[in-house]
Amino acid sequence: MSEPKNRINGENLNPKKILCVGEVLWDMLPTGPKAGGAPMNVALHLKKFGFNSYFAGRIGNDKLGADLRDFLERQGLDTNLLQVDPLLPTSTVMVCLGANNEVKFEIVDQVAWDRLEPVAELKEAALEASAIIYGTLASRHPYTRETILSLLNSKAVKLIDVNLRPPFNSRDVAEQLLIKADIAKLNDDELRFIAGWYNIKHEEKELVAWFAEKYGCGMVCVTRGANG
Repeated sequence: MSEPKNRINGENLNPKKILCVGEVLWDMLPTGPKAGGAPMNVALHLKKFGFNSYFAGRIGNDKLGADLRDFLERQGLDTNLLQVDPLLPTSTVMVCLGANNEVKFEIVDQVAWDRLEPVAELKEAALEASAIIYGTLASRHPYTRETILSLLNSKAVKLIDVNLRPPFNSRDVAEQLLIKADIAKLNDDELRFIAGWYNIKHEEKELVAWFAEKYGCGMVCVTRGANG
């Protein structure tokens, strides 16, 4: 079992600089495109709450990428850490309604954020950050995964947003990232899915305690979909 990496307290949960790193994309909804990507959305919400948040990601050298940059700048978010890939396209996610109004996502593979570069500016931002927020989805391919892992050697409080969407739900990848986290956020289905790797079957409260001890997290936040 892992030991907690950082002492979680009021001081380091109200950081001066928060780095959010990962996917940035367009959700292609039936009503039209909408800017998305969990780490990008977190950075935007933190900015609106008055935090000094930064976002690091990668867009394509295309109109969709230019539109994303314009969107972020209009929201007042610093885009100095937003890289541009000369070959890979800006990410899109096809969103549609299935049977019983179930929302289905088709995440396009081999896009710009799959090649996030470990540039000096990004490494410096990670060293200066009081907190780093990252997720599992952006690490689906080795290149970006290695970049993100290299950032997690800083002394910042590290928060992981677990997002295990098939086929991007590899145990090996997820656990490389989980053991670096001080705080984990995941939903109840993901909690049970991860516990299933070890044939653990308990009530939710016991599963949370097991998860925290297993991965050395000082705080675990579990969401319950429509139930809160």
